[in-house]
Amino acid sequence: MNLKLSITLIGIIFLKKVIAKALSSERKLIKTYNQMKKKKLE
Repeated sequence: MNLKLSITLIGIIFLKKVIAKALSSERKLIKTYNQMKKKKLE
């Protein structure tokens, strides 16, 4: 029971880290995309 619980917790922490990384990289992509659009409009 305890082992299952700890494995679940580790999995949740791992998923949170992966999701956080994905979100931050997505924000960077959106930022660069918006900058490119602004440069094209100028």
